Amino acid sequence: MVFMLASCGAFVRTPTLQPTATVLPTLTTTALPTLTETPVAIREIATVPVPSPSGYADLPDGEYILYFKDHSLEIISLDTKFQKRLIEAKEVFLSPDNQHVIFVPVNKPTPVLLNFETMAQEELPFLKDCFEITLSPNHQYFLGTCFSEERSFEIYLFSRDGNQTLQLTHCAGEHGDCSRARYSPNGEWIAYSWGVGGAFETSRVGLYLLETDCVSLTSDCQPEAKGPFEPFADFTWASDSRHLASSGSEGIAIFEVADDKVVRKIRELPGKPARLSDHYLIWSLDAQQLAYSTGNQINIVALEDGRSLDFLKFDRHPYLALLGWIQITQGKVSN
Repeated sequence: MVFMLASCGAFVRTPTLQPTATVLPTLTTTALPTLTETPVAIREIATVPVPSPSGYADLPDGEYILYFKDHSLEIISLDTKFQKRLIEAKEVFLSPDNQHVIFVPVNKPTPVLLNFETMAQEELPFLKDCFEITLSPNHQYFLGTCFSEERSFEIYLFSRDGNQTLQLTHCAGEHGDCSRARYSPNGEWIAYSWGVGGAFETSRVGLYLLETDCVSLTSDCQPEAKGPFEPFADFTWASDSRHLASSGSEGIAIFEVADDKVVRKIRELPGKPARLSDHYLIWSLDAQQLAYSTGNQINIVALEDGRSLDFLKFDRHPYLALLGWIQITQGKVSN
């Protein structure tokens, strides 16, 4: 399953944002896919915690949605004609290139890096006490949320071989926890959340942006972080690296990253994702649609008119996390 922070608690103070008249960019109309009959599984893996030997290789060209259901990483085509189980695991984290995943096998605690193009695997023992792990877009670092000596959750940077480590955040001093570090698709930003639990209150609660050019294994970059901005329980980057989405009080809230700030859009889309995991929203490749989980199904909503589609429904309420919306061409990720 995807790890959630029980220690963070509810945010107790929300930084005030200045009102903005920003409107959503004009988007061309994109037809939502039509739901077909029951998806056809083109291959089922054996009930052992090993990756499917072919990965993406035997999937037809097209757009796909990656999701983690209970202990299974699965992929389904946007036309719902092809569906496949890729990995059985306790946890799965997708990297920004959509080609590498870091998963924790069901029978051991050591995370494994898997390349779906070559099917090469590499154990990462130095990350066994961390979660929310991601490989940097340039493949030189790992980011992870780990339990610190100050008994708080902090974000750490690891060299590719694990021989060097740097604590990027220091939230314990204000009774906080930092987590959910995520690279923007263009690799320019790391966004992360500062949360606080219990009776403590701090003005530091919210979302922060770090320029990746500042991040290295030899310097403390947290003082250079931009923020705090409006806090989210969770957020997801759009493919244009200029927009973020999160679940708001009235629906799905859209934010824009501009001039080193995160600004809320005026409009909110209909739909209330179920927060069964830390990954309940993903953007389409053209940043014009969002897929979100509602507990027992996956819906897709268009940004332009708020039109919603029931995309995939399950017979029960599984533990469900949406990980990525990808394009596969000739068996490889091409987005």
